[in-house]
Amino acid sequence: MPRPNRQRFQAGKTHGLDVIMVLMVCTLIACAGLGYVWQKEQINQLGKKTKGLENRIEELKFREKNLQREGARLSTTRELETQMRRMNLGLNEPKPDQIVRLPDGPQELQTLSHGIFSAKK
Repeated sequence: MPRPNRQRFQAGKTHGLDVIMVLMVCTLIACAGLGYVWQKEQINQLGKKTKGLENRIEELKFREKNLQREGARLSTTRELETQMRRMNLGLNEPKPDQIVRLPDGPQELQTLSHGIFSAKK
């Protein structure tokens, strides 16, 4: 019994559809490879950028602590008096009648304001 005549792939004979399919598969593989390499490079760059920003945060935290310590040192009474003498401002201690005490809480403020307004009337 004779076999049906099938077209088989023979050297030198290619079908246009086969060539196109092979080219599409190769292009797809090449694009996937390029995408993978590009993605890995992006991850690497973002990692470096993140590390740089973390280092910057640590530097700023260290600087903030130093500035807080310096501010606390400069706001001490002794340091303020030293600066006052150095600048020759001619400031003296206030007399007791020159000191005005402000109330701390809202109730004391209301009592004070009622006293002031009632005294003016």
